[in-house]
Amino acid sequence: MEDGTYWGLISLVLDSDSLFQSVGLVPQAGGVRFALRGRDGTGDEGPMIMGDADVFQDDPVRFSVAVPGGEWVVAAYPIDGWAPAGSLVNGLKLLALALCIGVSALVFAFLRDRLRVDVSEQRARAFLETTLDGVIIINNCGIIQNFNGGAAEMLGYQADEVVGMSVNQLMYEEDAAEHDHYIRNSELGTTKKMADLREIRARRKDGSAVPIEVRISNTMISGEIMHIGIMRDITNRKIMEKKLERQASTDHLTGLHNRRSFLENAQREFSLAKRHNRSLVLLLIDADNFKKINDSCGHRAGDLVLKSISEILQNLMRGTDIVGRIGGEEFVVLLSEVDIGSAKLVARRILDHIRSARVDVELDQPISYTVSIGGTALTSEVEKLEDLMHEADMALYAAKAEGKDRFVLRQNTAIQADGVRPLIASSR
Repeated sequence: MEDGTYWGLISLVLDSDSLFQSVGLVPQAGGVRFALRGRDGTGDEGPMIMGDADVFQDDPVRFSVAVPGGEWVVAAYPIDGWAPAGSLVNGLKLLALALCIGVSALVFAFLRDRLRVDVSEQRARAFLETTLDGVIIINNCGIIQNFNGGAAEMLGYQADEVVGMSVNQLMYEEDAAEHDHYIRNSELGTTKKMADLREIRARRKDGSAVPIEVRISNTMISGEIMHIGIMRDITNRKIMEKKLERQASTDHLTGLHNRRSFLENAQREFSLAKRHNRSLVLLLIDADNFKKINDSCGHRAGDLVLKSISEILQNLMRGTDIVGRIGGEEFVVLLSEVDIGSAKLVARRILDHIRSARVDVELDQPISYTVSIGGTALTSEVEKLEDLMHEADMALYAAKAEGKDRFVLRQNTAIQADGVRPLIASSR
C-alpha cells in the first residue's frame, strides 16, 4: 500500500478467450487474422495473449492499446493478402478491431478495480469480526451503522438489534451528552485520527454498567462522515486498580486506614469542619503493656490483640467516622460532628468493650488486655490538624501517667498560667 504496509498478493484470473469473444474479437474473422501480444502489459516484447505469432511476421497492421500497467500490441493481416480492392474494407475492420480491444481493456480495468474494492471490503470485515475489541461505526446523526462481534459480546446485544439505533442508548446520560458535543464539533469533510482515550460507563442490554476505554475517530465513507469507536472492556483493570489503591491505603494487619490514608481523609474532614464551624473530636487509643504481651505470649498474640482492637473500633464507630492504625499499637479515631460530651460516651464504650474482650492464643486460657485513650476537641484556636493530634497525644500521655486503662479528654482553650491546658474529662 502507499503507506508501506504489506497486505499480501492479489491475483486476478480471467478467461481471455471468453473476454475477447464477448466484445467481438476472435483470432480470425471476416477474412482477417488477428493476434495480440504483451501479456502483463509488456507490449511488443511480451508473450502472446491471443492468435498466431506468425501474424506479426506478415507485414501486419500494428497498433498499441493502453492497459493498466503497460500496453498490448495488436497485429492484423488479411488472409488473402493486401488486395487494393479490399483496403477500405480491411481498414474498417481494423478500426472495429481497435474499438474491440479498447472495450476489452476497459473491462479488464473495471474487473481489476472491482477486485481491489472487494479485497478492501474483505479486509475491513476481517478486522471487524476478528478483533477482540468492540467496534461501533455511526453516522453524523449518531445512528449505528455497524456493530461487530466484540461489541456484541461486550454489551450483550446482537448486531441486528442495534443497527439503526441511536448510540446514546448504549451510554448513560452524562457520557451521552459529552458524546453529542463531540459529534457536533467534528470537522466535516476531513479524516480525523483517533482521539485521546476516554473512560466511560457503557450500558449493557440488561441495564448493567461496564467500564470501557474508548478511542474515537471520524472519516469520510462514500461522501458521508462516519465516526468509528473502538472500545475495550477495562473491568479487570478497574478491579486491579481498586485492589492496589486499597493496598496502598490500608493497614495490612487490621484492614484499617494506614497512617498516610488516615491523615489524607482526616485533613479533608478537618478543613470542612473549620470552614463550616462544625464540631470535631480526635481520639488516640494505645494498647497498654503491649511489649509485655509480645514478650510473654509471642508476637502472634500481639497481632491478635491488635486485630481485636480494630474489630471493636470498627463495630462501635459510625460510617462517617475515620478509624486508622497509625503506629505499632496506636490507633486513631476522628469523630465528625461530635462534641466533647458525646466523645466522653464514645471513649467509655470503647473501654468497656475492650475490658470484656478476650483473645485466644492457644495457651491455658484466653488473655485480656486494656487500652488508654487520649482525645481533644476542635476549637477556633486550632489551625492545623497536626495541632489537634498533638493535643490528643498529650491527653493520651496523661491517661498513661494516671495509671492506664482510662481516657483523658482535653479542651483546646487558652493555656493556663502553669502552661497546662485544662482537662475536660478523666475517667476509668
